[in-house]
Amino acid sequence: MIDRLRLPFRIPSRHSRLLFALALSLAAVALAGGAAPLLAQKTDTLIVRNGDVMTGEIKEFQRGKVEFSTDAAGTIYVKWTRVLTADTDKLFDIDLEDGTKHFG
Repeated sequence: MIDRLRLPFRIPSRHSRLLFALALSLAAVALAGGAAPLLAQKTDTLIVRNGDVMTGEIKEFQRGKVEFSTDAAGTIYVKWTRVLTADTDKLFDIDLEDGTKHFG
């Protein structure tokens, strides 16, 4: 025997039930599809001189600073001279002050 779903409110007509089911389906798809890319992006790692390991997303290198987005602290800027290692699977185009160019 199949149990019926018991809702805390009453849905008056058959058309309303169809619209309600459609709205629930769209909400589920939006939540499932919207959450996955947000979680997947925060996979970069910075290790700074004092030994702290930060996981987030490297956004940009500019003027000697790394723009780093984290879930816990939001966006922070770390001086490049304080970074021991940076680990990412993204490609960056880096121009140094002496004119040297790096891509990778």
